[in-house]
Amino acid sequence: MAKTAPVLAPRFEIGIACDAGSSNTGIYGLTDLFTYAGEFAAKRYGGSARSVVRITHWRVEEDALEVRCRYDSCPSASHALSLLVIPGNAQAPERTEKSSPLLHWLREKHAEGVVIAAVCGGVFILARTGLLAGRQATTHWSFNEVFAEQFPDVLTETDHMVIDYGDVVTAGGVLAWADL
Repeated sequence: MAKTAPVLAPRFEIGIACDAGSSNTGIYGLTDLFTYAGEFAAKRYGGSARSVVRITHWRVEEDALEVRCRYDSCPSASHALSLLVIPGNAQAPERTEKSSPLLHWLREKHAEGVVIAAVCGGVFILARTGLLAGRQATTHWSFNEVFAEQFPDVLTETDHMVIDYGDVVTAGGVLAWADL
């Protein structure tokens, strides 16, 4: 009887934090982009794409009021997030909640060492966590005034496409996930 090889955890798990209003283009574009990156890395360094990059989608389950994985490119391994990306979100600038399971979960993951990145309107969600306080951030230029009004403790720099602090990263336009 042949032994099956144990499932090794991928080197990088990239989660996409979905919220009401999250851009499908961002969700699936990021999924495709990171899948391709995993395939290229696997070709270069050996192994399979799944052994290099794992992509997961996370969403608040309203019935349980907690964040759960809703899509997993490698479901047999335990989660070990390296990066969480909040895609563009056209509804986020209009909302004002300061507390939600997603905000708590993002803060918790950041405290565990996970890099948090946000794109366009998703930067509003990241700002609501408090992780951008005292830092520069970029978002879509049309959100500049609303962002500055809602988050006076964050220096808005919409002339930059990406601002990278190492532990938090923001990207400007709705398709800036490609630049991220």
